[in-house]
Amino acid sequence: GATSEFTSPDPTMTLASPSAEDEAIAVWAWNTLSNWTSGTGPAGVFEVNNPQNGSRALTVSTDGAGGAAYFVATHTESSANTLAVETYGDGDAVFVNTFGSGNAIFGHTGFGGDAISGLAEGGGNAGFFKIANSASNSAAVEATTNGRGPAGKFANTNVNATSASLVAESTGVQAGVEGRNANRNYG
Repeated sequence: GATSEFTSPDPTMTLASPSAEDEAIAVWAWNTLSNWTSGTGPAGVFEVNNPQNGSRALTVSTDGAGGAAYFVATHTESSANTLAVETYGDGDAVFVNTFGSGNAIFGHTGFGGDAISGLAEGGGNAGFFKIANSASNSAAVEATTNGRGPAGKFANTNVNATSASLVAESTGVQAGVEGRNANRNYG
C-alpha cells in the first residue's frame, strides 16, 4: 500500500502511516519528542482499537544508563494516582520481571503512607507470596523494623470470623511457628 510520511526539519520526529487501511502512526524520536497541553485534555493517547491486534499500544525501551520511563505528578493538592492501571481480561494488571539483581518491585515512602498496600474486595487474597524453588532457603515473607512497633501484625476485624488471625502450617519436620529472642544466646 501507499505510505505517507512527515519528517520535521530536524531529525526529531517522523510520523508515518503504512497504509490507509492500517490507520497506524509510528513515532520515531532520535533526539527528543515532547508533548504537553495547557488545556484540559491528555497530552498523549496511545490506543489499539482492533480486537484482533495482539500488539502493545505502547512499548518503551532503552539501552542507556537511565530508566525506560519516569512518571511524576507535581500537583501538590491532587489526590489522583500518578499511574493508574486497569484490565478487563484475565491477565495481571501489572506484570514485573527482572533479570538482574534488583527487586521486581520496590516501594518507598518518606511521608507517612504505606510503601506497599493491597486491597481485595473480591474472593482473592490481599497479598500472596510464593517461592517456587525447592532449594531456596529464603523466607517467602520477611518483615523487619527498627522502630518501636511490631514487625508484623495480623488482625481479623470481622466479629463473625470463624478463623484465627494467623495460621501457620508446615509439611516439613520443623514446627509451624518458632519464636526466638535475638538478645538471648541459644548455643
